[in-house]
Amino acid sequence: MLKKILIILVCSVASASLHAQRADTAKLFSEMRKLHAAYSASGLRYDFRYTYAAAGRPEQVLDSLSGSVEMSAAGLRMVMANMEFVSNPRYAIVLFKEDKVMYLYKPNGLPPADPLSQVRALMETGLVKKVDISQEERNRRISIAFDSLAGVKSIDLNIQPANGLLSSARYLLQTEMMKSGRPLTEAERQQFGPLALVSMYFLRYVTLPADRAPFHESAYFVFSNGEYLPTAAYSDYQIYKGSPNL
Repeated sequence: MLKKILIILVCSVASASLHAQRADTAKLFSEMRKLHAAYSASGLRYDFRYTYAAAGRPEQVLDSLSGSVEMSAAGLRMVMANMEFVSNPRYAIVLFKEDKVMYLYKPNGLPPADPLSQVRALMETGLVKKVDISQEERNRRISIAFDSLAGVKSIDLNIQPANGLLSSARYLLQTEMMKSGRPLTEAERQQFGPLALVSMYFLRYVTLPADRAPFHESAYFVFSNGEYLPTAAYSDYQIYKGSPNL
């Protein structure tokens, strides 16, 4: 379930309609630039935890996902229990550990240097309805409400004032987005309700050198005689190519 959230939140926002009314987002864009700058200033390592609950019963966690991220200008590595994602200027590699599958494709540029680039994508759809920015005792809080046409209804961001990095984020979204966009069955509607709550927690930030060497594909595979072959550490993995120009 949570693996789908990672993909859906990042990739599906571009399909939103552009016909809703626009809010004044100048302050929000300014805050996003500050957030991007904080994540781009140096290399970072941090842990994360995502939880999923029905919006009507937020205290009952239905699923969770945790892992770690290392990122720099040269690339990114995200590790979870059953999946790993690595990207450098040459390759993007996805490991599905349970299935023993290694998926390779050409990256379309390096991943954005912050964990919530989808917020900016949502802003660009024109579906932002209201923005509230406030300074609380321990965090700077940004609350974004979206038009009724959007699948994501609201996003709340908490930013640590000391370093400008996220401490947590909360998404309120249509439960259908958790089901790859298909309509809910009556049983699912009764169990989950129409809205889902996804909470994200970012922990234990460690600064790394900004010029840290990129993650090298040679740890995962070699290219020999026109063929991609897994290294000894991944000898039981099947490699699939996702780009024709590899």
